[in-house]
Amino acid sequence: AKEFFVQCCNEFIHRLSLQANGVCEQQAKKLIHPDHIVAGLCLSVTFSCQERVFFFFSVFQLWIIWASPRTKLIV
Repeated sequence: AKEFFVQCCNEFIHRLSLQANGVCEQQAKKLIHPDHIVAGLCLSVTFSCQERVFFFFSVFQLWIIWASPRTKLIV
């Protein structure tokens, strides 16, 4: 079961990177950014899932800002 799970994860990452690479090429960019990955994911999922993807991407971006050692939060 573990090998099957790893194989599924590898396939998912491969397909997602292909989609993100396609978005990157359409925008004539040389580097894949997180926005390209989200756009690639949205191309391969249903509309109802897209809202969740954008939500978690936004949460991730906020977490990156919060976890940055240069960020000082005033509470």
